[in-house]
Amino acid sequence: MKRRWALAWLGGAVLGVANGAARDKLYARRLGELRAHQLSTGTLLGSLAAYTWALERRWPLPSAVDGATVGATWLGMTIASSLASAAPSRKSRGRSCWPTTTWRAGASGC
Repeated sequence: MKRRWALAWLGGAVLGVANGAARDKLYARRLGELRAHQLSTGTLLGSLAAYTWALERRWPLPSAVDGATVGATWLGMTIASSLASAAPSRKSRGRSCWPTTTWRAGASGC
């Protein structure tokens, strides 16, 4: 069961990528970077909530401990994915590509 949930993390990653692409293509220019970021955060949270609700209905977790284990696994996979995707840019430019909180276009330096 936990293996299914670990593999289901990929669906959440796909939702995140699709959400970011939709933001960039559909409304980032009209709303501005800050408002577009705020809207896409809300839509991603809603999408992930619906996705995890559907997963829980399909493959119920029997205990809170199992839920915490899946959550920690998803967190670890998210961090590993973020670090892996930032590594080539960091090496080639000699700086970090973590986003900043200024939300200006190009503010992360990547």
